[in-house]
Amino acid sequence: MKAVFAAGGTAGHINPALAIADKMKSLFPDTEILFIGTPLGMEARLVTKAGYDFVPVEMAGFQRKLSARNIGRNIRAMYCYCISAKRAVRRILKDFAPDVVIGTGGYVTGTVLSQAAVTAADIDPAKRSVTVCLALEQSFTEKDLQDVCTQLADIYALQQ
Repeated sequence: MKAVFAAGGTAGHINPALAIADKMKSLFPDTEILFIGTPLGMEARLVTKAGYDFVPVEMAGFQRKLSARNIGRNIRAMYCYCISAKRAVRRILKDFAPDVVIGTGGYVTGTVLSQAAVTAADIDPAKRSVTVCLALEQSFTEKDLQDVCTQLADIYALQQ
């Protein structure tokens, strides 16, 4: 089995992903795991320290306070979400060909999950096996997904 994890921003998003990855490796020792996150975020440090493969994707967070500087930052963030990060993530997913994509939160999660749904839709439905598991805040993509899991037990059940 191949699994992609999207987690970033805070340890509150990253550590649950690492715990799920560790559990998956203990249940399925041959599982190949790849994390996608930002190159300068906490995830780059924590994931590589835990011994998992990590691919960086340039992302930017949205600024809520209105100022000229933040408007520029938000334009950059939109460019990342709508163009550059989508392309990069789609390429990563096509190259890695995961069986499961898991997002546990952070800005990178929405892009990875939405592109996993698009990538899965490009596959012949008879051959489609991509399962996307998402955190509550990403439930907006639920309508585009083949399977939605909320617990590790669901992943195990889908692989049987």
